[in-house]
Amino acid sequence: MLPKFASERSRMLPRRTLLTALAIALLPAPAAVAHDPQHRAHAVIAPARDELLGEAFVEGFSQPAVARPGCIRLAAPGNVLQPVPGPDRTAACTAQPGTALFVHFGTVCDNIEEPPFFGRDEAEQRACAAAFDRQFVARLELTVDNAAPVELRTPRYELASPQRTVRLPADNVFGVAPQTITFAAHAWGALVRNLRPGHHTVAVHLVTTELEEATFTFTVDVVPGRDRGDE
Repeated sequence: MLPKFASERSRMLPRRTLLTALAIALLPAPAAVAHDPQHRAHAVIAPARDELLGEAFVEGFSQPAVARPGCIRLAAPGNVLQPVPGPDRTAACTAQPGTALFVHFGTVCDNIEEPPFFGRDEAEQRACAAAFDRQFVARLELTVDNAAPVELRTPRYELASPQRTVRLPADNVFGVAPQTITFAAHAWGALVRNLRPGHHTVAVHLVTTELEEATFTFTVDVVPGRDRGDE
């Protein structure tokens, strides 16, 4: 079992990252690559777009607080899925060839919560989300298929979403009445590209500034002709 977070800041963590600790973007691949199941080039880890981070949190907050582990589709260009981790911090999906994974870990600040997550406008929300992450996250390592880990907590992989608006459902992660809120998000994240047909495992290992640790694991089976986000 993964270690439990013990500190006050750590106990607040699940609400910040629920549904969005990991995300997957299933993007078209060049035909020559997608049709060659034997091609096993190493995955490419690249920076992601700030807008995708905001979209991931919009979809996460639009879902019920308790959802079945799997993946939900994002309203973004291309074929984009986002995992819904279970209590064991894992999720799994089946996807078509040409899969790119958007993996991130971060925080939102909004206009309905108490400090330290309250922000009246976009500037305050962006500033408070970034401040919390920088004080909380010491290391964030991404490992793809047991290759050497890549440190995401660097300027290259830092993300800051524009302010977004979302309508919360009745059973929402904030535990409040249905309403429309504004928020901005900060995270460190990356796109994992060049995955080939077969079984892939992506792990994100978090070390907090209080030296507490947790690992998030996402598995994807890339199968020609199949695309299912609710395994």
